[in-house]
Amino acid sequence: MTQQPNIIIPSSVEMPRTVCHTTTNGVKIYTLHSDDFEVVRFSFIFHAGTSMQHKPFTASATVNMLSEGSETKSSQEIAEILDFYGSNYDANIDRDYAYVSFVSLSKFFDQTAEVAKDIIVHPSFNDKELQIYCSKRKQGLTIERKKIDVQSRELFGKALFGAEHPYVILNSRIMHKQYKKLLEKKAAGFIAMSGTIYDKEDDSDLDEFAVREISYSLGKLPGVGIRANDAQELVELNAKKAKLNLIQEEGKATSRNVVCEIKGTTYPDQIVAMTAHFDSVRFSTGAYDNASGSVGIMELFHHFVENPPKRTIRFVWCGSEEMGLLGSKAYCAAHKEELKDYKLCINIDMIGVTIGFDIACCTANPSLVSYTKYLANEVGFAIM
Repeated sequence: MTQQPNIIIPSSVEMPRTVCHTTTNGVKIYTLHSDDFEVVRFSFIFHAGTSMQHKPFTASATVNMLSEGSETKSSQEIAEILDFYGSNYDANIDRDYAYVSFVSLSKFFDQTAEVAKDIIVHPSFNDKELQIYCSKRKQGLTIERKKIDVQSRELFGKALFGAEHPYVILNSRIMHKQYKKLLEKKAAGFIAMSGTIYDKEDDSDLDEFAVREISYSLGKLPGVGIRANDAQELVELNAKKAKLNLIQEEGKATSRNVVCEIKGTTYPDQIVAMTAHFDSVRFSTGAYDNASGSVGIMELFHHFVENPPKRTIRFVWCGSEEMGLLGSKAYCAAHKEELKDYKLCINIDMIGVTIGFDIACCTANPSLVSYTKYLANEVGFAIM
């Protein structure tokens, strides 16, 4: 019979820190060292996103064609070398940057780095491979351009910025990087699409596109949201211009955190935090996100009332999380002097799924990650 080992709560948790090195030609290299893993990942990041290209698709084609051959090796030879050493290659691109990444065993780093050097410094785009890539890309693009969300994003971008502008409005909340670029390009405002074409007006409403404080500090940019159905109508009408009259009010509201504490019996000066946010967003499944987490730490509170913990446990229900972690930030600011006493924070967000899986994320020393996996296996609780 397998006997469960004694549970040992770590007395301290250390976060790994990156180290910056600068080469003789001014290139910065950031490293994150760990002796616990025999695998190394290294990435090359180039300021060569789609906003930098002079012709459509040249940026994505360039980064994706890197592995298709160099001046000395064919695509098959590159694939065979990487496969022989158990290494992996990956390329991605966004509006600002191109990313070329490699993963290998530490002992085969030199061999993998040599391949990386070859395809980045001495690329050679084979005409046949380029034709195959272009053919596949055209097929995929033909399918994508028939989708309503793609057509809507293109229409919004052209109407707002002009046909040749590299930026478009995404079907999502406005992120800080997008907001900053809109200000830099002197945009008059932004239009954002929300929901799906299947939404019914009686059962849903427009999403709130709240601007976070970090973005608002750069300047005020007005914005509106429209339904996906209205966006579809604009596409069908082949609209070229849109006139909007925006009337809105600025205001402040009060949000609160709820806090309670159970003193530790052995180490009362050491604090373990149990946190969950209790706010949600309109027309969302608030019972899941995040009433489930709020009830979860409430049940933990009931447990530890009857089973006093060795360390002090602080239970914090945070408000305004969906507005940009405002509740937790306010709590940390108000308790800045005692943060050194916190040994661990366990945050619970969306639990209790019947079909699906649970995810545990650890921003901690790898030992805590391994311990969490081990404990989950011992009690038969599957997590990713």
